[in-house]
Amino acid sequence: MMTLIRLFAVMDRKSEVSLQSAHRYIKLPTALAEIARRYSGGQDPLPSALATCSTARTKFLSVYGRVDFAAFRRIQSFRNGQIAHIAWPDAEKAKVTYSEVEMVVRACCEMAGQLTLMISGNNDEPEEHLNEARHDAYEFWLAAIAADAEGRL
Repeated sequence: MMTLIRLFAVMDRKSEVSLQSAHRYIKLPTALAEIARRYSGGQDPLPSALATCSTARTKFLSVYGRVDFAAFRRIQSFRNGQIAHIAWPDAEKAKVTYSEVEMVVRACCEMAGQLTLMISGNNDEPEEHLNEARHDAYEFWLAAIAADAEGRL
């Protein structure tokens, strides 16, 4: 449930700081030069800085273009109308699937990674952390299910 709330927060188009507001900004004609200057610590950017920022910008726009906004609207509707008062059996009726949430979360992670690269030069990819957390959760639940089946819980 918390993932849905936070997912909406990072994608909120009305928010001043969100991935949708970043998308609007980086499409501006002056954005690439401004981003490359920021990447270069306020100095005139070298051609390599412009190339790095341009590549990251292109990747960001590509990922943004693949976001399933129909699924995001269902997540938004679920968050706005149901999440505060929902019990788990009702969550399954909300028409928001785990795979839809995962796709939007992965897109957000990838866009955040490209933004981080553009403004700081750091290659800290949030998706790598997501993959590690997913693997850890899988291992935990696999062990818990096995322990339960063996009567050890």
